[in-house]
Amino acid sequence: MSSDAERRERRTKRRHDEASTSIQHRNPWPRDDKTTIDTFEEFADSKKAVNSKECINRVLKDEWDNYDSLFYNAWLGVSIEPTRLIDPYILWKLWIEPDIREMITQLEIGTMVTRAYDLHVDLVRQFMATVAITYSTSKARVAGDGTLTFFARGIRYMISITELCRIYGFQEDAAASRFPPFLGLDGFWKIIGTGAWNSNSATQTDIRHPTLRYFLRALANTLVCKM
Repeated sequence: MSSDAERRERRTKRRHDEASTSIQHRNPWPRDDKTTIDTFEEFADSKKAVNSKECINRVLKDEWDNYDSLFYNAWLGVSIEPTRLIDPYILWKLWIEPDIREMITQLEIGTMVTRAYDLHVDLVRQFMATVAITYSTSKARVAGDGTLTFFARGIRYMISITELCRIYGFQEDAAASRFPPFLGLDGFWKIIGTGAWNSNSATQTDIRHPTLRYFLRALANTLVCKM
């Protein structure tokens, strides 16, 4: 019997054996890492399912649902490696340490690019599969009104963006920040980059300035790990 057929048989058996109304939201932990989580609904196309209005507009609840399982299963195919933090020796060798430190200070990002953490691969998968930001005033989208929510081992956690800023040593006024459109992006890219600006093809290696290239690489790795 194929693995797909076996999974369908197990799902059907569970539906008949356990008649609880909450079974479709049953906590899949504890469980073995690197194994997919069965859904209680058949999806002909998982990509279409997670991009559907039903998924996008669903109310976030305290129970793990089918869409969480679809996102988690997709993350099983992603290689998750430890974050590469700033290396002081390399900065010294490249003669760019003062500039990098100054950029960190100016952006007020605290210790994010220098504070190392142990890597827990499956917890990263769970976080990335379920992380969402909601706003008390959806149209304004001010950081201070935002709440970060995610699952870890079947438990939904929530933390305000304001509290998150405090944890990482951000300035208090960062919670009131907005991200306005960058109208001068094309001209700015001509100064620091190579070729015409294209959001689909521009890469960090197109940046000519070594300090800015190193800093953006460190920042990108930091945000992928920490957020």
